[in-house]
Amino acid sequence: DDTTVRVWDLITGRQQATLTGHKAPVSAVAIAHVHGAPVAVTTSDDATVRIWDLTSSVETAVLSGHTDRVRAVATTMLDGRPVAATRSEDRTVRLWDLIAGTQLGRGDGHTAPVWGMAAGMVNRTPAVVSAGVDRTLRVWDLVTGRPLGEPLPTHSDSVTGVATASVEGRCLAVISSMEQSVRVWDLTARRSEASWSEAPEAVALDTTVVRGRPVAVTGDTEGTVRLWDLAEGTALGRPLTGHLDWVGAIATAEVEGRPIAVTGSEDHTVRMWDLTDGRCARTLHGHTEGVGAVATAVVEGRPVAVTGGADHSLRVWDLVSGACTSNVTAHDGTVSAVACGRTSVGLVAVSVGGDRTLRVWDLTTGTCLSVLVLPDTPSCVMIAPDGAVVLGMGNDVITLDMAVTPRRVC
Repeated sequence: DDTTVRVWDLITGRQQATLTGHKAPVSAVAIAHVHGAPVAVTTSDDATVRIWDLTSSVETAVLSGHTDRVRAVATTMLDGRPVAATRSEDRTVRLWDLIAGTQLGRGDGHTAPVWGMAAGMVNRTPAVVSAGVDRTLRVWDLVTGRPLGEPLPTHSDSVTGVATASVEGRCLAVISSMEQSVRVWDLTARRSEASWSEAPEAVALDTTVVRGRPVAVTGDTEGTVRLWDLAEGTALGRPLTGHLDWVGAIATAEVEGRPIAVTGSEDHTVRMWDLTDGRCARTLHGHTEGVGAVATAVVEGRPVAVTGGADHSLRVWDLVSGACTSNVTAHDGTVSAVACGRTSVGLVAVSVGGDRTLRVWDLTTGTCLSVLVLPDTPSCVMIAPDGAVVLGMGNDVITLDMAVTPRRVC
């Protein structure tokens, strides 16, 4: 907060230099090499990005363009040239050439925090669908990172969750929100397909197939689980009750040939629901605080659920026996989201938490493979079909290739 950047010798622990120039608190620092020399790239509440030669301790460039506080920076190589990407409270992400000291481009995405993401195939293009507080639905090309079309309007209040389903060759996005309604968008035709009211508000959802029909499963703030026919846009059966507090997370799976929804609740329990007959098949006890993160996978032929919550723990449950097969203290804070899938390092669970870290877990051994320290607290995470890890963090949707992303081993 004293507006300075300090350079330290990591062997002796002594300060080597103090870099002055910013006019407001420094918010982030990243290191790169320009013409073989180490440089620091810093961001600040003064809306500037500055480059410093770490050998001479001289400021070499001031990069202007942002119009509000710059909150994060990352560096990489692009076509053989060192570049920096910065994110600002002016709601833009900008890319800078560190050799020329010029702006290469800017991206205008969500204008408020992202709260939900899902993957789907849109017109044969692998895509990520995102939505959040700015009440827009955005579709991104997973390969190029570019938007597929203009943002779509969703609700009159913040979006709380997003899921996708394929119906007769069309990619549908299902969106829940604080306005106590759920809406369905046809992403292929880019039109609103259906809408239904749900009171109280739905805060968690997923999609699956029940008796050959695509359905959405929602959980709400009163602990109720509901099923909706996506082809007809109507409710299926009676509401499923049993949780004593709001349902904060839902994931679907197949257990012994039957479609199952796994729900996590603020009542500290995890429940398994048989979606064919609507009964609660099992209640899983173990978490000591609310459960707000659930994902499912198949490990060595057996369906499992991975759950996390405010007790900082990550638990793995065998969905056939109901046994907890693993329990670890995963984060130094609430586990806010978890996803399961196959990446370049194998079949994994990826968790994110209030400690601003992303952690990768081997689902076969239960061991932590790596930790990535993040510049902000993520709100959601998913693993795309190509193995990329996608984060919703602040206003941004960020794709990580775990094969090349720098990370700290646990």
